[in-house]
Amino acid sequence: MPNPLLGGQMNRRRALQLIGATAASTALIGCSGGGGTNNATDKNATGEVVFWFPSGDALGNPLILKMVKDYNSGTGKKAKIHVTAKGVPAANNAIKFTTGMTSANSPDAIQTYGFDQIPQWAANGFLRPMDSYLNELGLKQSDFYPHVWQMMHFGGHTWGLLQEWDAELLCYNKDIHKGEPPTTTDELDSLSKEYTKFDNKGRLTQVGLIPWESGGFTDGGWGDWGLIWGAQFYDYDNGKWTITKPENTKFLEWYLKYVDMLGGRDNADKLVSSTPKMYGYSDVFNHGTAAFSMEGEWFPKELAATTKGQKVVNYEISPKLVSAPGINSGKMSTVAGANLFLIPTRSKNPGASARFIRYMVDTPQVVAWSLPIGQGMPTVKSGKDPELLKGLPFMSMWADAAEAGWYQPIPVSPVYSVFSDSMSTAIDNVTRKKQTPTDALTQVSEKVSQALGRFRQSNPKWESE
Repeated sequence: MPNPLLGGQMNRRRALQLIGATAASTALIGCSGGGGTNNATDKNATGEVVFWFPSGDALGNPLILKMVKDYNSGTGKKAKIHVTAKGVPAANNAIKFTTGMTSANSPDAIQTYGFDQIPQWAANGFLRPMDSYLNELGLKQSDFYPHVWQMMHFGGHTWGLLQEWDAELLCYNKDIHKGEPPTTTDELDSLSKEYTKFDNKGRLTQVGLIPWESGGFTDGGWGDWGLIWGAQFYDYDNGKWTITKPENTKFLEWYLKYVDMLGGRDNADKLVSSTPKMYGYSDVFNHGTAAFSMEGEWFPKELAATTKGQKVVNYEISPKLVSAPGINSGKMSTVAGANLFLIPTRSKNPGASARFIRYMVDTPQVVAWSLPIGQGMPTVKSGKDPELLKGLPFMSMWADAAEAGWYQPIPVSPVYSVFSDSMSTAIDNVTRKKQTPTDALTQVSEKVSQALGRFRQSNPKWESE
């Protein structure tokens, strides 16, 4: 895989999330659901903690190792806790974590890149719920942003403590669009039509927006534009999929307007494929040939890292919510991913592990993690931390959006990966006019239903789905 900081086809965050989610669906191996419920705590727990983290991250790994070293020489030493950190190689990372957690030599605590596999691990009984640790660790629901809490607490339990999250805001190229940022899809449509340019052979040379090419890690942009158009694919309160709700087709119908505006999906693809790859998603925006794009909080730091010595797009981040006519969903983006610290059910020292994890998600540590990378903070306190905002002033916009409730979590379902893969295919089929929006979403729903059927056979006690 190309080094994303030296100009490969993936940005660092996407590459690492793929590391974390590799073969996640294979984790559904038939254990009965509910997880380990023996989560009695000991606030004075001491001793050795074996901690596994994903290796292969040139930026993140040194940070994690430094935090562990500092813990062992400071807070941990005082608490008589020592942490031994072990990097788990990137290839088939999720399988290695799963195998390790289910063996007699299970680690005591883990950090994972990506969220997709965590509901699967919880449902299969691989994780120890952390409910009774929260009060003891001085944490409560109100400390966390609502979408963060939903990614920690589902299926009747709190499964881990979140280190960071990723979500998008609208960015615009100031050399193309010189006015105020658009706040409605109608404004986007009008401006995009104005900014779309063709050469004398009908090939695209500039676009306002290619909506299915932006949208972070929700491939095809369903996690952003779908929300803005009022789509709701998952009922978070009841833990049920709602893929075929009539309003879920609206964003796909809107996509078809852009297919025609751009001269067809193939024409848009030619512009995308002819653009040099230096960052990943929305390279047409990074190279100055698109006026608008959805980009995550990692974008400013990674763009700077991948364009050293090159001309950098003259962009601005809009702090404003985008709404669709008659919708006004109040939402902007589905969280693209998240890192969590977790305690395996077979942990030999869960009490000391919980104390170590609490240290790792405290404000100084998550700020130290974010400063060189750019990552959403788990708590309101850390999101407004002066050191963070001094180093990364743009993060205030993500904190404000989080506090305003613009973000929602990834569907906390053990079959989410099936949905995500199927949605990517559905969006391709719709924008290539191979399927209608209704037919495409019906097919997604059928695939998810089949996966749920297999899941329920081996997990009849899981409280949702």
